Amino acid sequence: MPPGYGAMQSPTGAWDEQMHALDMAALSLQIMTIEQATEWNAWPSSQALQAIEDAVMERASSILASAPPAQSLTAVRLGAEAESRIQQYEADVSRLCDLGDNAHVLARVRVQLASCSDDEASSMCSSSSSSAERAWLLATCAAKCMRAAAAALETPNPPIGRSTRLSTGWASRDAARGLVSNTSTSITRHRASMYTELSRISLTRCHETLVALYPPASEARRQLLDHARIYARRALVDDGLAWMCQTTDGPTNRGQVSIAAQTHTPPDGGWESLSQDTGILLQYVRALWKRSIALPSAQADRELHMALISIWSLTQVSEAYRAMICEPVRILHVLEDLAFLDDSERTFWDSIWRNIIMSPDYDPIDHPWTIDAASSNTAAF
Repeated sequence: MPPGYGAMQSPTGAWDEQMHALDMAALSLQIMTIEQATEWNAWPSSQALQAIEDAVMERASSILASAPPAQSLTAVRLGAEAESRIQQYEADVSRLCDLGDNAHVLARVRVQLASCSDDEASSMCSSSSSSAERAWLLATCAAKCMRAAAAALETPNPPIGRSTRLSTGWASRDAARGLVSNTSTSITRHRASMYTELSRISLTRCHETLVALYPPASEARRQLLDHARIYARRALVDDGLAWMCQTTDGPTNRGQVSIAAQTHTPPDGGWESLSQDTGILLQYVRALWKRSIALPSAQADRELHMALISIWSLTQVSEAYRAMICEPVRILHVLEDLAFLDDSERTFWDSIWRNIIMSPDYDPIDHPWTIDAASSNTAAF
C-alpha cells in the first residue's frame, strides 16, 4: 500500500487518534514495567530511565502548549465545528490524564531512587540529589497535566456542594432516615478523580526525601501540604461528599451518627464507583494526617478527627461502604498501590484508622480524640 493509504481511508482524525493511542500504550507499558521491576530492586539504567522521562515530559509539553480551554467540555458550544472540537478536547483531556499519571509514577520511582544510600545510588549511576531534582520536575509536569485536564471540566457555576450548606448534625443510628441523595454526576466524578490525583501529586512533591535533598521542595512544603488538603476537599465535593468538609462538630450522645451520612447514597456505577469513593476518602485522610504531623495545630487535629468520625458514620449506616472501607486487606492494597508508605504512616493506618473505622466497639463519645491519645490507646480496643 502507498504511504498514507491508511490515513486516507479512515474518517477525519481517526488515524491520528489511533496512532496517538498506540504511542501512549507503548509508553505506558514501558513505565509499568519499570514500576514493577523497582518493587524487586531491579532498577533500570540511568540512561534508559531518563529517556522515558524525557519522552513523557516532551509529550506533555506538546499537549500543554495547546491545552483545551477552561470549561471547554462543560460550556455550551455552537457552530458547525463544535462536535469535532469537543471530540478533540476530550481526546486531549484523556491524554493529559494519562501523561499526568505516567509522570507521577516516574516521579515516585525517582523518589525511591533518591531514598537509596549513596553507595546504592552510585551503583545505579544516579546520585540521590539528581534523582530528587528529576522527581521534582516529573511531579511538577504531572501537576500541570492534571490541572489542565481538570480546568476543561470545570463549570461556569460551582457545583451544588460548594454553594449549599448541608446538614451536619448527629442523630441516633436507628432514627428515621430522610430522603437519600448523591449530588455527583458523571462529569463531577471524573473531575473528582483528577483532583484526587492532584492531591497525591502534591504529597509526592513534598515527600520527606525531596524536602531533605532538594531546596525548592523544602521551600514549598507548607504550600504543597495546603494544596494537598484543598485538592482532596475539592474531590470530596465533586464526588458528592461535600458534607464531610462541612462537619465541624462531633456527636453529643453515645450511639449517634452523622445525619448527612444517613441521607447519603452510593453513586451509580457499582463497585467501580465505590472503589473511587474509597480512594478519595483515603486520600482526604492522608492529606489531613500528613499536614497535621508536619504543621501541627489544634485546628488541623480537629479537622482530621471530624474526617475520621464522618467516615466511621458512613460505615455504620451503609453496608456498601462498610464492605469497601472496613476490609483491611483491600485498604492496604489501595494505599500501597497509590503511595509508598513510611513507618510512621503505616503506624497511623494500623492503629488509629483501624481502631476507629474498623472497630465494632468504637464510639466518638467513649473515646475522646487527640492524635497522641488515639495512638496511646491502641490497646483499649
